Amino acid sequence: MAVRGFITAFRNIDTDHDDVISHEDLRNYARDNNMPEAFVNRWITLFDPEKTGSFTYEHFCEVIGLNKKNPQSPGPIAIKELLDYKCTLTQKQKMDVSKFIDTEYKVEDSGGSIQQLLLYMDKQHGPRWRSRVILDEHNIPAVDAVDKQVYAFSPDGGQHKYLIWKQKEKRSGGCCACFV
Repeated sequence: MAVRGFITAFRNIDTDHDDVISHEDLRNYARDNNMPEAFVNRWITLFDPEKTGSFTYEHFCEVIGLNKKNPQSPGPIAIKELLDYKCTLTQKQKMDVSKFIDTEYKVEDSGGSIQQLLLYMDKQHGPRWRSRVILDEHNIPAVDAVDKQVYAFSPDGGQHKYLIWKQKEKRSGGCCACFV
């Protein structure tokens, strides 16, 4: 049964709408809808394993995974901490990166967030911002950056490491705009 189906069933079983289902509520629902006793037993096993006689909507949501905090398994904690490894950007550029990381960066989508950062930097500081993943913060690769301005950082406490820079414009050296 999909999550939505469980919620609909809860609402149908909880006829007095007090966000509490008792074992009696389950039996009445099963009887009125010609459902087997196994339905009642399954719900009691799932949502009231201690056999207290009832369970709340809040507990029901925890069991089916709707609450973000699951007491049985809290899961990994996402860290959103900006670490600097090397920065030769202007103060304004660095502040803009920091502001973007604080407000827009999504730990669960690191690569996509960096692409959004580059678009943001293109708008704020002109086009041609580039990025690359770095594996070792002590061995940052050289890039063809305007005024050698680069920023090596980790937006998530060291889990992912990136180098961003503004790429130099490559011109062919022609005499007019046609040769750019």
